[in-house]
Amino acid sequence: MILETDKATISYEVIGEGMPVLILHGLGLDRMVMKQFMEPVFEPLAGFRRVYADLPGMGESMVKSGLKGTDEMLEAILALVSFVIPGEQFLVAGHSYGGYLARGIAARLPGSVNGLFQLCPMIFPYTHERQLEARMICEQDERFIADLSEADKQEFMTDMVIQIPAIYERYTREVTPGRLARDRHFLEGPFRTTHYGFSFDPDEHAARFDAPVLIITGRQDAVVGYRDAQRLANRYLHATFAVLDEAGHYAQIEQASVTEMLTAEWLRRCKSNRRN
Repeated sequence: MILETDKATISYEVIGEGMPVLILHGLGLDRMVMKQFMEPVFEPLAGFRRVYADLPGMGESMVKSGLKGTDEMLEAILALVSFVIPGEQFLVAGHSYGGYLARGIAARLPGSVNGLFQLCPMIFPYTHERQLEARMICEQDERFIADLSEADKQEFMTDMVIQIPAIYERYTREVTPGRLARDRHFLEGPFRTTHYGFSFDPDEHAARFDAPVLIITGRQDAVVGYRDAQRLANRYLHATFAVLDEAGHYAQIEQASVTEMLTAEWLRRCKSNRRN
């Protein structure tokens, strides 16, 4: 499905019935990276209406001339919320940059967001602001890595700390297609260098957010780290915070079982704590 806004053309899909869950992927990816992780979690759980969106400039969504930075990105996503789930309470989940946007949505619509999930979230937009871990490898199949092309090797080894065939298969199925479809001209221009952060603090009122929160991080995440998210978790009243060892920026791939278990537990908490 397609929604035209003044800032973007947004491609999205809706699956299931029940409590709405808006699900946002990270920068330079597409909705499949979250859909392939979360649909197995939703399968045994009834009563959730999932809204997967490609962010503007990514996947099948396109930017228009009025979209300059993350403030406008948020405006486009809020327009999608108003169109797809008008006047309803909903949950919002986001990976990396999608987590940053999710917190922006919670800040703008505090009475409507009934649960917040942050997966390896971006806390600060610019790299120099972050507390980052040194890049490391937790497990590697050296023979397998040696057989990869140089291009595949560079991308996979940069992102993943478990470098074995099973992880590579998921990576190429869930991450690579979005990477190939992204609008590089937009994402690598002023948007990323000067307009990547909000003009407001999305976490200013975190202490007032009284709905269930889940924050999952990777202990070896060298992209956004985990320490900044740990400090943020302390500000929420009802937050579960997890640091997963042997996991980088894609904890849902490298530590799938525990990530899926924690996500399912968060969904159950959200359903039982639904505001009247």
